[in-house]
Amino acid sequence: MGRFTFQDGMGAFGRAKAGVGIRWGTGGMLMSIEGKVALVTGASGGLGRMHGLVLAEHGADVALVYNRNEAKAAEVAKEIEGKGRRALPVKMDLSDEESILQGVRKVEAELGSVDILVNNAAAGIVRAITI
Repeated sequence: MGRFTFQDGMGAFGRAKAGVGIRWGTGGMLMSIEGKVALVTGASGGLGRMHGLVLAEHGADVALVYNRNEAKAAEVAKEIEGKGRRALPVKMDLSDEESILQGVRKVEAELGSVDILVNNAAAGIVRAITI
């Protein structure tokens, strides 16, 4: 099974520009993601936001999965919609299977089947450590 990688020549934070595409698989075939549906976890900021924006710049509609920060996810959605693509903020608790299933059903109902998955969410446990 293949995988998507970005080809931008500028590192992870480079802006998309003409002639830049998405590479599919290990053979390096350049393909369009125009009209595809991407689901990005941890999409309310940082790398998740960047992934969502770059996917939108290349023509994908983007489901923005967040757990706590609805306002930031809504801001990213507005940025994506400003690029002429559809965006859908979706609250999911990725530690809860039912939450995931409900979220994916919402994405499929509003955007269509998910073609691209970016697993970007991070989870941290904050607790005291005795040394």
